Amino acid sequence: MKRQFVRVFHVVVVIVLIIQLSACGYFMYPERRGQKPVGRIDPAIAVLDALGLLLFIIPGVIAFAVDITNGTLYFPGGQRHSSVSGKSYRMTMIRVNPTELNER
Repeated sequence: MKRQFVRVFHVVVVIVLIIQLSACGYFMYPERRGQKPVGRIDPAIAVLDALGLLLFIIPGVIAFAVDITNGTLYFPGGQRHSSVSGKSYRMTMIRVNPTELNER
């Protein structure tokens, strides 16, 4: 009986952790990282973060904090933050044949 309880408990904990990790917009929408926290809130991410609040207070608060500070709680379309202050740098694309690459 005790062994079965422990197994069920472990399965429940794993399921809750998977839901909590997948609920965070930071992992679901990495392309939204760096947006300014303005605009319309994505209700799917807000509901999933709120479910984290219902299950466990601390992970839910952390999920909301991460999503709000990184801008992943909001729909895309806003301006993006940049670590470069107003400067524009030119990027250069270098094409390399993959067969010429080595581990060194």
